Amino acid sequence: IEDAFLNDNNKNIFQRIIGFLISTCNTFFVMSRDGIMFYWLNKHILFYCFFKLTSNLPSGCINSINIINAQNHFKMGEDGALSLGIMYAVIGIGTAIAPIIWKKISKNRINRLETIIYINYLIAAICCVSLYFSKINFIWFLVSNLFRSGGPATIYIFSSSILQQTVPDKYRGRVFALDNALLLIGTSIGIIITGFTVDYLNLDPFDLYLLMGLVYFLGFIFWMFFFLFLKKIFTKDNSILLPQDYY
Repeated sequence: IEDAFLNDNNKNIFQRIIGFLISTCNTFFVMSRDGIMFYWLNKHILFYCFFKLTSNLPSGCINSINIINAQNHFKMGEDGALSLGIMYAVIGIGTAIAPIIWKKISKNRINRLETIIYINYLIAAICCVSLYFSKINFIWFLVSNLFRSGGPATIYIFSSSILQQTVPDKYRGRVFALDNALLLIGTSIGIIITGFTVDYLNLDPFDLYLLMGLVYFLGFIFWMFFFLFLKKIFTKDNSILLPQDYY
């Protein structure tokens, strides 16, 4: 009797585990299907996530270049620790202040947020050109980084704000999961580009500022074209289509 009870108990535990796994796989399948369908119906949301790589990639690259230049070109203190600390303090100030200033201008209106996004791409591109010529003066280098750092920060915060306002609660988690994943991927690719071009191609780190400025400028062209023309093809008045309406 005891053996039969144990066998039945083990059987019930096994059935519960199997049931849990089946339920989990089914939930994962349904959520993945709905997520893919949501992106298919709202392609402009997918564009928001993927084309922010034009901001994330140069940010990762420039952060790496700044470290190299602080240690080699503008070396202050042991191994450039002092110059690196000053530089990141300035970058932190730009990152913190710029979105606050632009927020006052935007008043959280989506059309103004969109305009500010592509304006900041252009600002970041101009600052990258300024960084290229700043090799002769550390103050110039710091000021260029101050304004440049505000660009990507504003772009990321404002684009996320647009997503938060437009994406329904049910799909917001999946959208921001993709958004943050692409943020890390883009930043990592930028760091890899810096390492490869400097270590293997022997490219001057300051030349990379011009290259990243070009990426920012292409981002400016795309986002302006997207917000002014392309977005109207995919959506009207920022309306969102839901997958359940099509099942």
